[in-house]
Amino acid sequence: MALLSFRGISTRAYRAQGEQRRSSYFNIPRGNSLAKLLRAVAWIVIGTITVVSLVSPSVRPETAVPHEFEHLLVFGVLGLAFGLGYRFGHLYQMIGMVVFAGAIELAQYSVGDRHARMSDFIVDATSACIGVIVGWLAHKTISRWRKAKGRTALT
Repeated sequence: MALLSFRGISTRAYRAQGEQRRSSYFNIPRGNSLAKLLRAVAWIVIGTITVVSLVSPSVRPETAVPHEFEHLLVFGVLGLAFGLGYRFGHLYQMIGMVVFAGAIELAQYSVGDRHARMSDFIVDATSACIGVIVGWLAHKTISRWRKAKGRTALT
């Protein structure tokens, strides 16, 4: 089979570059287990927050931790998991975290025993955004450190 040339690159090599570009949309290699794990954790935490926020208070698990600290911790972990799991689009992640926090609070109006609080929304949105920023800063730090050693970030 004859290979056509496009810009000095064989067709097979050009297709391979395209596949590499598509597979590294978030600039994380396809085989990176840590990134995949963090992405899974982020989406599991979103599901868990949704379920726990919308069930009756009698079914909701209770902890000895103060209410505001629970929100701070859970949404901070959510933001950190997204910030570390996806390398790019951190501004959009923060916007998504704010929208998600608002949607969860508003959805609580549909549950009879639950109520939305502006203080919860502020704590949730702020801690999620801080988590994304910490994840972004960790990526930058790791990238610089690994680049100095001749490696790529989180691989």
